[in-house]
Amino acid sequence: MKVLSLFSGIGAFEKALSNIDIDFELVNYCECDPIPSKAYSLIHNESRDKNLGDITKVNILDLGYYDLIVHGSPCQDFSIAGKHKGGEENTGTRSSLMWYSVKIIEKVKPKYIIWENVPQAIRSNNLYNFRKYLNKLIQFGYTSYYQVLNSLDYNLPQNRKRVYCVSIRNDVNFPYEFPLIMKLEKRLSDYLETDVDEYYYNICPSMLKAVEIGKVKIIDNFCYSITTKMQRWNNPGLIKVYQATKKGYDYAYPGDCINLAYSNSKTRRGRVGKQYCQTITCNNNLTVVDDDYRLRYLTPLECLRLQGFDDKDYEVLVKNGFKRDQLYKLAGNSIPVSVLEKLFYKLFIDRSTYQLSMYEFI
Repeated sequence: MKVLSLFSGIGAFEKALSNIDIDFELVNYCECDPIPSKAYSLIHNESRDKNLGDITKVNILDLGYYDLIVHGSPCQDFSIAGKHKGGEENTGTRSSLMWYSVKIIEKVKPKYIIWENVPQAIRSNNLYNFRKYLNKLIQFGYTSYYQVLNSLDYNLPQNRKRVYCVSIRNDVNFPYEFPLIMKLEKRLSDYLETDVDEYYYNICPSMLKAVEIGKVKIIDNFCYSITTKMQRWNNPGLIKVYQATKKGYDYAYPGDCINLAYSNSKTRRGRVGKQYCQTITCNNNLTVVDDDYRLRYLTPLECLRLQGFDDKDYEVLVKNGFKRDQLYKLAGNSIPVSVLEKLFYKLFIDRSTYQLSMYEFI
């Protein structure tokens, strides 16, 4: 199976295909940023000569045939953070780059297409854009199926919702059913390092506005009792996290994750993940409660693990000079590999449970 990967990042789609032993040949990948391009090449042991580079400059006439095209086009302008600028064609937004994928699809006509993006891409003012994408594929001879999947439902302790759209060329002619939800058997603690550098305990003071650790004051993120001189506070249940809820707060325990990125927000402050983490982003703002009730940031290795990449992937990147902030960005821009594994398994291996039904178009 010949594969073209667009907006490749560090290649989560390709990682998933390899993990479930799908026999495929990566013919080309397309990544304009040299940092993830280098990381992609190292992780997948592929030549950077296969990189088509800037998708806006790809000569479509030079492309050959591919059986599968995957694209996780830029999400920024669909998201809240991107102020919902949208991805309408010819608007010049980063998310509008998806229409270059559509031009490639029209020329190549692969058997299968998979598109991934944030849920906001199919909601509110972005809905018109998504309908247009589906209608274009109908014109090209495809039937599309889409669903919002959460990695928590596929045995990965990260609360990450994304829309996945699977499009199948009509002459291939079989219906697609998304994988069934699985029981979450993994915990965040299964992905945590055992020996973490003190650097990660230096929480930004402004972020700690959303946290109260019992009746204590915080000095360099060490907690000391107000009444007991220099005594370490180590009492269960005393990490109180303020939230924008009716109750107004929640408690965090060892192995829980707290998102302190929006400590001043009235809607998003202090979200607690009970033995799982919230969505990993490019700017690491996720903290975990350790066994001593100290808060620390997730490490780059932990973020990559929580996206489904191996320790050896992290090691090869560090060995080749990738810095901490670069690693966080690579992880935050990626896709949960475990979700893609289940999606590909249903597409290429287990068709026995398919039913003659399809999701209606919006």
